[in-house]
Amino acid sequence: MGRLPILSHNLFLTLILLCAAAGVFVIYWLRRGVEEDDGSTTEADLLKGFELAYYHGEMDEAEFHRVTDTIKAKRSAVPAPPKPPATPIVPPVPSVDPPG
Repeated sequence: MGRLPILSHNLFLTLILLCAAAGVFVIYWLRRGVEEDDGSTTEADLLKGFELAYYHGEMDEAEFHRVTDTIKAKRSAVPAPPKPPATPIVPPVPSVDPPG
């Protein structure tokens, strides 16, 4: 009877450690998936699905050109981020007159 609490205590600690290890694995797996999906989409990535559909005969040539022209127009219409100034802007330092 004295041995049962020690056995159940060890079993409980083992289960807790296994759950913690599984949790760490799941967090790592989810985080890795998010980092892989976080890449920016290029124009080639956007067009790849439409090219496959066109080559497999799922869309005609006019529709393919309309879609590709629309994607290219939207990508070129996105304004570029402003460039930082070549020289840093430094505010003027006020002059301090000595007392007297």
